[in-house]
Amino acid sequence: MQFYAGMAEASSARLYALRGENRNAARSGVRGREHLLRAKTLDPDLADADLGLGLYNYYVDTLSAIARILRFFRGHPRRSKQEGVRLLEHAMAQGVLTSTSRASILR
Repeated sequence: MQFYAGMAEASSARLYALRGENRNAARSGVRGREHLLRAKTLDPDLADADLGLGLYNYYVDTLSAIARILRFFRGHPRRSKQEGVRLLEHAMAQGVLTSTSRASILR
């Protein structure tokens, strides 16, 4: 359930971002990340959670300089695009719900 809660928060973050509600998008993204990390703690082999974590890591590294400074003062660890891409590739290769073979079936 932690995985699904994390993906729901990620969807909410995306909708907030599309509406330009950046603060709400950031809050939903952080809550989604927390759920996905708990899911990984409960099941370390849950590759599907790496989809959300990879997206989070990738996009956090693309934030503006001011947002990065605020992140530093809040104590959030640094994330990188490379780590995000690695997690996304792991989710595509090993995930059940997020695999690339499943995505190609849905097209």
